[in-house]
Amino acid sequence: MNETYFCKYCGFTSTDLSLLLTGFCPNSPIGYHKLYEGTKRGRQGYDKKYRFYGKNYHYHCKYCGHPHVTIFYLTSMRCKKSPTGYHIPYEGEDKPVYTCKYCDSFSKSIKKLTRGSCSMSPNKHHQPAE
Repeated sequence: MNETYFCKYCGFTSTDLSLLLTGFCPNSPIGYHKLYEGTKRGRQGYDKKYRFYGKNYHYHCKYCGHPHVTIFYLTSMRCKKSPTGYHIPYEGEDKPVYTCKYCDSFSKSIKKLTRGSCSMSPNKHHQPAE
């Protein structure tokens, strides 16, 4: 089975890495797709109450912590804290505690961590270390 590659800025999916990296990306600051290098999460455990798959299988925005089941849908939505204006997926591993890469503040979720302000961060909000 072929490996699937994703663009971290728009969620474009391809089994051809060279096609992905040379294609135009509407959300990218450089104009081209950039490879998502984080963990690829599968869909398991559908939850009828929240209408998405189990919480351990989300992709989270690294700037605001917003979760979604797929990179495509996450990156298609706007984010007020992101420099591109769209959600950008967190590429690190799932952890029991997330630490800010600028000031060492910590929280059990990316969403809670990114809510706080950080005087050392360029965008003035905590960002999880990868």
